Amino acid sequence: MFKRFVLLFMSLIMALSFSGCDSSSFQKDFSAKDALKIEDIDWNIVESTLDGQSIVSFNYKNKTKYTILDVEMKFVQKEGTTKIDRSVFADLKKSDYWTDEKISEIYIMGYNRKCAKPGESVGDSPCNINGTYTLVSDIDQFDVMEPDSVEIAFIGKDGLCYTVYYDYKSQTFSESTLGGKNIHEWSESELSKKLPKEKFTAVVVTTDKDDCFSFKAYDISRNDFENYIESLKNNGFDIIKNDGSNSFNAKDSDGAEVSFNYVPLEECMGGKIELKGLRTETTAVTTTNEIKVDMEADTASSAVTTAATDNKNETDELLAILDEIKDDIDATKKIINEEAVKTNDKIGDSYDGYIKNVNSLREWYDFTENESSALYKRVLEKSYEYFCLAAASPNHTDSKFIKNVMESYTEEIYDNALNDYGSQIYDDIYPDIYEHYDEIINTGIDKNFDDWINTSTEFYDEWLNSSTDFYNSWVEASSNIYTFCLNVENSFMLENYNIKPIYEEEISKINSSFENNDQTISNDSVDNMNKEDEISIINALEELSDISDEYVSVVDKLKENPNDYDAIEEYLSVIIKLAKLVEKYENEDYVEMQNDFTDEEKAYYMNLYKEIDDKMTKANEELEKLDITLFD
Repeated sequence: MFKRFVLLFMSLIMALSFSGCDSSSFQKDFSAKDALKIEDIDWNIVESTLDGQSIVSFNYKNKTKYTILDVEMKFVQKEGTTKIDRSVFADLKKSDYWTDEKISEIYIMGYNRKCAKPGESVGDSPCNINGTYTLVSDIDQFDVMEPDSVEIAFIGKDGLCYTVYYDYKSQTFSESTLGGKNIHEWSESELSKKLPKEKFTAVVVTTDKDDCFSFKAYDISRNDFENYIESLKNNGFDIIKNDGSNSFNAKDSDGAEVSFNYVPLEECMGGKIELKGLRTETTAVTTTNEIKVDMEADTASSAVTTAATDNKNETDELLAILDEIKDDIDATKKIINEEAVKTNDKIGDSYDGYIKNVNSLREWYDFTENESSALYKRVLEKSYEYFCLAAASPNHTDSKFIKNVMESYTEEIYDNALNDYGSQIYDDIYPDIYEHYDEIINTGIDKNFDDWINTSTEFYDEWLNSSTDFYNSWVEASSNIYTFCLNVENSFMLENYNIKPIYEEEISKINSSFENNDQTISNDSVDNMNKEDEISIINALEELSDISDEYVSVVDKLKENPNDYDAIEEYLSVIIKLAKLVEKYENEDYVEMQNDFTDEEKAYYMNLYKEIDDKMTKANEELEKLDITLFD
């Protein structure tokens, strides 16, 4: 049951991650909910294989007159399903996590995010348990399931994308309140012109700035992806850093960098181009002119020359510190990737090699955590040096100078370097690790089955724990650094240039975080805890209830002013609290106490859970309507 709270937190974060998407106005002459008939989605559940592993998949034939971009179907257990009926899930019980209660709540999701034109059928896509990485491997499990609902995204006759929902109980369609969304977006920026502009079936722009442009394209075959990469190379992106089967990363002679990835199961492509740490002569002059103080018109020409030179040297020193921070971040990212490659080489490509050398992978997890923790501390230390230099400047009382110092730091370090660090490790390296070793482990299925199940489960749990820990520490460190920047700026605005107390407060948070990461609770100590010291699931819910109130409050503030930096900072704080709450209660020994509940406690538990769920759902819906991006 408690894992549902983890999923609640993750759903919240994911909802926030995409809250920056805007929508096109609803076309009154087109009714999305009346456009489809459920029988025109001719779906099937079939047995298939994925990388040699037996799985159960979802496919369908599009009998509508519209192009379909996504179908997601939820199956729930039939009313009256008994414990004996649920014996089809017996394999799951080999893991301690799957108790009888959890199995009684199982649902199955069938996803197929491949594009299907009218009359077309789409290939198989794996079904999973409860929307997780646990794939359905026994088709008999569908004997106790029935369709509950389906979500369909399709291109309407007006060329916009609409999302509709079908409920099998009421046998009715409803449609998204967001209306139709433009799926043929592009940019007019100079940066985007460096990219080939193809006629994609659907493309959505996710970032459009002067120094960064990104998009996601759908209905992309592997051949389409490979041809697009060739076009990039022909466009001058020939300083290649990575050229894999599903990814590409390169720079051109101007310093613009592209990153592209391909997802075969969804037949989609994500791409980004950005100017990372670009330093041309023009840029350097512009930056210097922005940071230096306006000179009085009647100042002697020699004095102007001297002051301009001093300001340029000062600017160069500030920019040099920013470059040091970025170089450190890039170097750390590089060494983590290199260690992952070395780990892969040591373990090899065989199941037996994995069993023999699995500790090398665990060492890489520890290495990544330790290197990242040390990096965050160094970034804060160098940031302190940067702001001290600004405070010591003769121009420190000039608001324009301070504004540019702050904006340069925020954009180059927080928005770009730190964001890229977390994104590339969490979104690229960790998924690559998972795919690589999942494929290796699956080759051992013909060996002792019990051992194989334990190995597979252990690998997934350790990978998930490590990737989640990395994500949480990255978000927390980024928030601490962002808070440090804001507090320094506020201090400067109040003409208080002694920022050492601010630095000491933030560095103590990071040091405290390190110490907490090193602390573990042994099973023996948990077993020996007194009853009055046990942390019940009710405590978790009560804490979550308090945090949900904070979350609703910060959403209300963002509704009033989406550009309120204090509200955005508060939002980051709430997300960190959620992550820490999950970490606090994730140990099963703490929370598996439901069987001790009285009927009164169970009623309280369910009512409180529903109250929290309703509050967060409504707040998420409000946040999705705002035209802001909290995470790029």
